[in-house]
Amino acid sequence: MEPIGGSGGPTDANEGQSGALQKKESISNPNDATPLQQVVTSDIEKTEKESIKKDREKQQQQQHQQQQVQQQQQVQQQQLAQQQHQQHQQQQVQHQQQQHQQQQVEHQQQQHQQQQVQHQQQVQQQQQVQQQQQHQQQQHQQQQVQQQQQQHQQQRQQHHHHQQQQHQQQQMQEQQQVQEQQQVQQHVQQQQAQQQQQEEEQLLYIRFCVVLSVHRTQPLSDLKV
Repeated sequence: MEPIGGSGGPTDANEGQSGALQKKESISNPNDATPLQQVVTSDIEKTEKESIKKDREKQQQQQHQQQQVQQQQQVQQQQLAQQQHQQHQQQQVQHQQQQHQQQQVEHQQQQHQQQQVQHQQQVQQQQQVQQQQQHQQQQHQQQQVQQQQQQHQQQRQQHHHHQQQQHQQQQMQEQQQVQEQQQVQQHVQQQQAQQQQQEEEQLLYIRFCVVLSVHRTQPLSDLKV
């Protein structure tokens, strides 16, 4: 604490008060005191009152300063608490944002994976459909080729059979023609033979007639056939 009553005075208020009490005790009866003593006593009392007043003022100032310091400390603590609370809230917000971002990233990754899986499934389905279509086309083409081959074979068989029939018919017709020609030839030959025979008979008859006619006019020995 600061010295009370200026330089050279007592360093403690209690010490100043005890000295003043000793001085008061030395003067037991104020009425018996001299005027000088009365003046000194009043000065001492004034000094004591002033020192007490100053002590109180200092104590009040110290208390006020302590209160201010406490208030400042409280304010600082409140500010620190608010800062810590704000930092905690910011950390929570950042943590929530990070979690939200992670969730978004995970959700996006899941969506991307699902899209990839769906795309792969679609590609596989398209490939399967294309393979089925190709297989069906191949089967259809094979069936068409087989049908064409069967038709071609049937046409060949029919053509061959038709050719055989035509050949057989031609052969039969040729045989018939040959037989007819043979019959005609036989008939012609028969007619020729008959005609020759008739001609020969006619000649013989004519000769016979001539012989007869000549015989009527000449003897048989002169006749020449």
